[in-house]
Amino acid sequence: MSRVAIIDHGLGNLQAVEKALVKAGGGSTVFRCYDPDALRRADVVVLPGTGRLTACVDELRRLGMAELLPELLRDKPVLAINIGLHALGRQGLGLLDFDTQALNADGLLDARLPHLGWNRVHTRNAHPVWDGIPQDCWFYFAHNARAVAPDEQVVATCEYTEKFPAVMAHERLIGVQFQPEISHDNGLRFLANFVNWDGRT
Repeated sequence: MSRVAIIDHGLGNLQAVEKALVKAGGGSTVFRCYDPDALRRADVVVLPGTGRLTACVDELRRLGMAELLPELLRDKPVLAINIGLHALGRQGLGLLDFDTQALNADGLLDARLPHLGWNRVHTRNAHPVWDGIPQDCWFYFAHNARAVAPDEQVVATCEYTEKFPAVMAHERLIGVQFQPEISHDNGLRFLANFVNWDGRT
């Protein structure tokens, strides 16, 4: 069984993420920590995040994750959720080559930001972490920013005010804009796929 480490930066709904991973993990050992050696010993690592990007980035720097995360991204599968994903890009720690932009609701009378609630996710490119996920299924979102990723890295998209990556994959990184821990069966299926993924496409 896999050892699943959640980077414990103290921000957001870490307990909900942990409970969902325990439920989806099929007996995997799931734990929260920020100890570098424990994170290195894990088979897969999860970087959650909700709230403000600057707060997440500041706390990751304080914990020494800016130095450790490149090693983790190189050596093992990493799942970055919502702000956790944006923390890796150019506007965050600058570890990965993508930008974060605010969702654009200009001129859309019915659109409210942040994007809160359920929305459909459309599959674009096959990937092992997306196996068994129905086309145009529902996931829960809570965000006001989007990643700007090359088409070849986009596994699935969502549309709210504009189309944006809901799932992106780059080498051993999986980044999601939705909250899998509160996305019911679809979220659990996705988490189970990730926990069992060997980091290869």
